[in-house]
Amino acid sequence: MDTTSVCWNLTSACNMSCQYCFRELSESAQSLEVNLGILDNLINMGVKRITFSGGEPFMYPYLLDLINKAHEAGIKCYVVTNGSLINEENVQTLLEHVDKITFSCDSPREIVNETIGRSTSRGVNPYDHMRNILPLIRYYYPDILIDINTVVTYDPNHEYRELDYMIEAIRNDLLKNNINKWKIIRFYPLRGKALSNKDRFSIENDEFLEIKKEYESENGYLTIDVRNIKDIDNNLIVSPCGYLKQSLNGEEKILVDLKPAVRKGRERHV
Repeated sequence: MDTTSVCWNLTSACNMSCQYCFRELSESAQSLEVNLGILDNLINMGVKRITFSGGEPFMYPYLLDLINKAHEAGIKCYVVTNGSLINEENVQTLLEHVDKITFSCDSPREIVNETIGRSTSRGVNPYDHMRNILPLIRYYYPDILIDINTVVTYDPNHEYRELDYMIEAIRNDLLKNNINKWKIIRFYPLRGKALSNKDRFSIENDEFLEIKKEYESENGYLTIDVRNIKDIDNNLIVSPCGYLKQSLNGEEKILVDLKPAVRKGRERHV
């Protein structure tokens, strides 16, 4: 088990309601003090890379405090975000110590984003917002890595695949911003809304393998990484309440509680 890299789901809060999402709805975000203790434990474990996620990580008010401390400790800091809270006024501050930013984007089409819950109350197509802020990010931070994550789900109509729309959008709009990788991730009904909507979104293995074969054959201009469920199982996850978890075949196991224990009024790190 590789303990040098973890994904830290800091919060279950999000300003979107994606119907396939498996964020930790049953857990609440911790205070800055507790999370600084969790970070100390991750540093002591030898973690070299943290991917801050959620929910929407930029909704956690102390995200930058954790990123700054991790950066000072020599840890690579990645962020997975829907991008909606990044704008011209805050982009320099939010991404100062971020080594890679990954945008969650499933379609360039507004009607699809509204149907699956990937939209905010402001009525702005999240793809259009991402496309508009990418040049700003690249201007201020020319060396930052930029990835795109797309979840592939079952299409009941079989009249189109949103992946086809996505790859054309990447080719025509996004590659000019030097996209590092497009990651296609198979829908995983692990928990939360994803588990509730399992019958709606689950994709058959044969169909997914066809997608994997088709898109991984693309080459020459974009790195495409097609992820099956077993690839997700390999990840170490820190949940909002501080549990280090790993999943296997749809079942999650708690490996350790990373929260700093309290004994006689003093913190004791595990």
